[in-house]
Amino acid sequence: MVDCDPSYQTVKSGIGERLSAQLTIDNDWVPMLPTGYPPMTATAMIPPLWRRVFNPRVRAWRRQFYPEIHEWSAYKTLSHQPSNSAG
Repeated sequence: MVDCDPSYQTVKSGIGERLSAQLTIDNDWVPMLPTGYPPMTATAMIPPLWRRVFNPRVRAWRRQFYPEIHEWSAYKTLSHQPSNSAG
């Protein structure tokens, strides 16, 4: 048995075990569009509307996944120090 993240499912094959293309992902973790592609495309053509829809969602996402960062201005101007953990 392959030791891996529990979100992956393993599949038996003639060659051995491999990770399946089907992943089990928690829907609370995955970013989702509020509606389908055609309405989102129309919304993207009107920047004030896009910001009204997505700014609150981005702020909520930041609070959920990066609670330790309170000031994001350095990230907007790309003047932040990148982490050493990135490959």
